[in-house]
Amino acid sequence: MANQLWDDDPPEAWQTAQRLSEAGYERHEIFHMLGSALVPQLWRVLHEGKPTDRDQYRAALAALPGSWERTRTGRRGQPIAKKRKLAVKARKSVRSARKRSRRQR
Repeated sequence: MANQLWDDDPPEAWQTAQRLSEAGYERHEIFHMLGSALVPQLWRVLHEGKPTDRDQYRAALAALPGSWERTRTGRRGQPIAKKRKLAVKARKSVRSARKRSRRQR
């Protein structure tokens, strides 16, 4: 995964990472999301002996974070998308406040 980002191959992986970061997701979680898009391709190669499907991978990257949020659950198996959405909104708000503060200096 890190090699894909470093090599910019496919470029959609880095673009997706940047988009998710700008949306307020943390680095660790972004790696998990990118991995969730990559794993079906690895499965395809290792277990089915088929080559990767770059178009399918690109589509999976484009579907992030929605596809990731819909599959996440908390400790009791309940979806945590709503809680996550609020946390992301709060982090974006804090970042905006910091930027405004820096501009005023």
